[in-house]
Parts: sequence; structure tokens; C-alpha cells
Amino acid sequence: MTKGLTVATAEQIRVPETLLKKRKDQERIASEKAAALVKKRKAAKTRRVIFKRAETYVKEYIAAERHEIRLRRQAKAKGNYYHFKTSKTLQQIALKYQPHPTQAAQDSSTLASPSNQ
Repeated sequence: MTKGLTVATAEQIRVPETLLKKRKDQERIASEKAAALVKKRKAAKTRRVIFKRAETYVKEYIAAERHEIRLRRQAKAKGNYYHFKTSKTLQQIALKYQPHPTQAAQDSSTLASPSNQ
């Protein structure tokens, strides 16, 4: 062995700044990708729940519609009529926008008699 030659230790070796910056940037990108993956999986899970809920609603509405049709057919077979259920809000809207009977009569009377001119 030759005297005076030594191998540098880990503490003595200096790492270039560009390499340190590159490592730091790679760590940041890796952590962002991991966070995005977690967010994506959570969104997919939520989406699955939403679709399952929508499927149950569709099944429920189809079953209700078929039940209404079945009741109508039974009434028709017996010679009766079946009136479908309508939403209360639709009935309220229809009632709200119908003109008052006296107002309708006044409007029709003014239109029917040309002698007022």
C-alpha cells in the first residue's frame, strides 16, 4: 500500500447542487402522484355509490310504474276506471295558474259582445 493515499468518506464527498435539486423535485412529484392517486380512488368509490343509488331509484320508479299499469288493467277488466296518482305539487301548480272563474267569465263576455265599441 502506498502511504498518503486515502479514500474519501461519505461525509467528505460533496454532491452537486443540481443533483440535490433533482432528487428533491422527484420526491415532490412522487408525493403529488400519490396524493392524486388517493383522490382518484376516493372519487371512483363515490361514483360507484352514486351509480348504485341511481340504480335503486330507477328500479323503484319502474316498479311503481308497473304497479300503476297493473292496477289500471285490473280496473279495466272489471269495467271500471283507474285514475293515476299525480304529484301534489303538479296539482298545486295547475290550480295556481288556472284563472279565477269570475275573471274568465268577464274576459269571455267582453270578447263576445262587440257592442261595447
